[in-house]
Amino acid sequence: MITGGSGFLGTYVARVLAERGDRVVVFDAAGPVPELAALTARFERQIVYVRGQILDLSSLLRGVQQHRVERIFHAAALYDPPYSLEEPALTFQVNVNGTINVLEVARFLGLQRVVQSSSIAVYA
Repeated sequence: MITGGSGFLGTYVARVLAERGDRVVVFDAAGPVPELAALTARFERQIVYVRGQILDLSSLLRGVQQHRVERIFHAAALYDPPYSLEEPALTFQVNVNGTINVLEVARFLGLQRVVQSSSIAVYA
């Protein structure tokens, strides 16, 4: 599963995983982004999109269970510095509590691995 998988990084990760033959579950509040859709278009049979909010623990848990996810690449985050300064509480909730939700689902279900991604925005 790729949380935040409809974004720039998530789309590229989905493509790489699909290219090597993996079944990919994208968990995102948005569906596929039209500007990035061409990157994964030829892998539409291998990539499943699940709409959900990273702050909704039950939705995340249900998505992982329904699709028998074994590993999570966690890329769901708010990373736009100007927006984050305007909405610090929401940014904290998504970035910190969303990560806690991913880790709790992994712990509860005994997933094999969680990979936490970062962003160039940490250097801005």
